[in-house]
Amino acid sequence: MSTSVYFASRVVAILLLLLSLSIDLTVQGGDIGGGLYNNASGSRARVSGGYKNTASGERSFIGGGVFNDATAGYSTVGGGISNEASGRESTISGGKYNAASGVDSMVGGGRSNEASGSGSNIGGGKFNIASGANSTISGGSSNIASGDNSTIGGGVSNTASGLASVIIGGSNNIASGDNSIAIGTNVLATKDRSFVINLLEGKKKFKSQFKSEFRIQSQSFTICINNVEVKINKLNIQKFKDLLNNSNDRRHLEQEERNNEQQVFIERLQKQVNALQKNNNEQEERNVKQEERLVKQEGKNNEQKVNIEEQQKINKELHLQINELHFMMTNFVAQSKLHEE
Repeated sequence: MSTSVYFASRVVAILLLLLSLSIDLTVQGGDIGGGLYNNASGSRARVSGGYKNTASGERSFIGGGVFNDATAGYSTVGGGISNEASGRESTISGGKYNAASGVDSMVGGGRSNEASGSGSNIGGGKFNIASGANSTISGGSSNIASGDNSTIGGGVSNTASGLASVIIGGSNNIASGDNSIAIGTNVLATKDRSFVINLLEGKKKFKSQFKSEFRIQSQSFTICINNVEVKINKLNIQKFKDLLNNSNDRRHLEQEERNNEQQVFIERLQKQVNALQKNNNEQEERNVKQEERLVKQEGKNNEQKVNIEEQQKINKELHLQINELHFMMTNFVAQSKLHEE
């Protein structure tokens, strides 16, 4: 074959390939911008390009990629491979083997992720499932956000099943308590409002014990305030515990001393009150006796008054008798003088 014939056959083959890529094979109510074997069967659906994509939902859209499906109304697949947006108004930006089946759900990318909860969101990663309403998985692998409004920041094999629970990251963590938070590895934040952190290696589980608990496990714990550090580790943790216990004992003793002092003060006051009560009782007895004496004295006074009145009556009678005798004597003397003359 001559060079010119070979070149011409190659040009024809390229033209046929370009022509096949622009053929609109299965337009049924939507619009196909290009690509090969695409299907825009939904009302006002559109497939911009790619290979064997299907936009069957009303006003659904596929930007490109291969083997993608936008089956629900207003669903969108930006691109990627074998993605399916089956929830109404759901979106898959890219990646492969992703599914957005929840209403208003979204998968940003990654692989084999499923956003099945209403309003759920998966940013990326692989094998993640966001089944809770308004749940979010930012990334990582094999994570499950099944609690409503739950969030997983990343990591691997984490499960946020509690209402509004959060796993910031790590591996093999479970936040099943409502409003619970888990960080690290092999954490079980099962109590409501618990915050559990495990920074140790190994497969042993670290579990919350109480509601509203902050619980942490690590090789060391460092507190830094104004560039001053205090480190607690396995070498001094017992001393720290003893210090706390001694501090509690000391506070207990101090409280006992204060209680004893208060008891002594109360007893002193009680003695004073008893003494005052005794004095008051004695005074009342003296008042009663004084009143009795006054009553007796008043009786004597009344008796004396009666005696005085009787004596005055006697005196008056004597005075009359004296006056009468005086008158008789005066008359006698006068008569005697007359006889003498």
